Amino acid sequence: MEVDYGAQFALAAVSLAAGLFLGVLYDVMRLVRAPLGKAGVFMSDLSFCVIFTLSVAVLLYNYWSGKLRVYPFLLCFCGLVVYRLTLGRLTAYIAVSIKRLISPRLAYLRLAVKGYILRRKLLAEASRGFGIRLKKEKRECQEEQSRT
Repeated sequence: MEVDYGAQFALAAVSLAAGLFLGVLYDVMRLVRAPLGKAGVFMSDLSFCVIFTLSVAVLLYNYWSGKLRVYPFLLCFCGLVVYRLTLGRLTAYIAVSIKRLISPRLAYLRLAVKGYILRRKLLAEASRGFGIRLKKEKRECQEEQSRT
């Protein structure tokens, strides 16, 4: 059985690079999922796991003829960990800073939208309620006065 060390080295290098790229992708998805709540976080994590698995499968298919090897998975994971411990910390700091900057404005926007919706509901209830009744009562009073 012949071992091609060049192909193994290429697979290892590409796996490590893919892990770094997947780290960047995870940070981007983390920024996007922040305002989505628990369901958004779940869907984001699930989609990341699917993307991770598909990327390793494509790597194995392209660089090693589809044969399953453990070290591409490990090297992708190592690339992800290396990214998280180096540039990932910087991007996490930037993300937290952006979140601190945007969160008060988003909270104000949510309050404004909720206030607008509440005013619309109150006006709709008022138009169905006492406002129409007063018009009907006025009309009835005018009809009674015209009869007498």
